[in-house]
Amino acid sequence: MIIKCGFLKLSRPKNGPRKLSHFHDIVSEYGRVLGEYSYMVYGRPKSKLPYGIPEIKEAIIKVALESLDEPDFIEQLKEGYAELATFIDDEAAIHYERARLAMEIAFGKGPSPPPTPELAQVIEDFGAAGKAQNAIIEEMKIYRATFNEVFEKLKAKIN
Repeated sequence: MIIKCGFLKLSRPKNGPRKLSHFHDIVSEYGRVLGEYSYMVYGRPKSKLPYGIPEIKEAIIKVALESLDEPDFIEQLKEGYAELATFIDDEAAIHYERARLAMEIAFGKGPSPPPTPELAQVIEDFGAAGKAQNAIIEEMKIYRATFNEVFEKLKAKIN
């Protein structure tokens, strides 16, 4: 049986339950949230995560270790692990959303609002979001490297 969950596909053996089902459930729920917020590349609200970031990281690693014969799936898991960096504090996510709307306006995808103090705040948020986005991209690189390091160490212990 194949379970599709957002960006992930989990396989369940035909004869019996999955191993580590709790970890699979965490990864599935996280995948659902990623799918739900796929329109937000950066600046997803941390409060929308079904579990804390440390729990999700652990679950992704455990599921990856159970899936050694599925390198494509492990790559998906690694990307999901890196995407945890895109979840930020809710207050910062509000600024990010304002910046996203400002981009739509700037590129003609949304209605042009009249100049107001609120619009000035949106433009300021847009500038701050660009700086924050660069920081998130760097953090995603660190998360990918961490995944590789932890995964390889644990895989070596298994073999």
